[in-house]
Amino acid sequence: MPPLQSRRPHTPIRRRLATTIRDSWRQLAGLALVLCALLLGCARVEGPASPQAAPPGRAGDARNTTAGAYGYWLDDANVAGYVDLMLTSRPLAELAGAGMEELAAVGAVLLTTYRQDSIWNQDGHPFRPVVRAEALDPTARAVRINGKAYRYSDASLPRVLDLLRHPQGTIPIARIRRPLEGGDEQAARLIQWLEEADE
Repeated sequence: MPPLQSRRPHTPIRRRLATTIRDSWRQLAGLALVLCALLLGCARVEGPASPQAAPPGRAGDARNTTAGAYGYWLDDANVAGYVDLMLTSRPLAELAGAGMEELAAVGAVLLTTYRQDSIWNQDGHPFRPVVRAEALDPTARAVRINGKAYRYSDASLPRVLDLLRHPQGTIPIARIRRPLEGGDEQAARLIQWLEEADE
């Protein structure tokens, strides 16, 4: 007589199911944070002009800071070719150690680029909220964003604007989604704000 088989589901199936559920919750949480940042960004654009009354965006450091806009290239040595771009309305030095609410209030967001040439969008959410900024080392130009270690460098306003206006870039690569799919409206607001900052 063959041995009785267990009625419990296969462990690999249970693991896959648990992973799928966990990933779905993470995506929903990320989307909620992006929507929060977008709403706060809209309020700043429509409010009175001030260094903080703008969506994230501009590139620069302390020598090049029009209308409180900042951009930083974030390079992960472990990921060849793909460079993140952080956009915020406050300098990185002021964001180190900030909490999630403060980061959402300044509209700090990340997007991934391919060699700083085009926007890479693998999940339909090209703009991701910054929820943690820590371990800033200005001497080594190192920082940890959302738990990931980077080397950072300043991004210029014309370069950021060009990237948002021409997200396909010039280097041909295979894509699974349009560069700004799911983020067209936020990109348009960023472009408008950056153009005003550049005047």
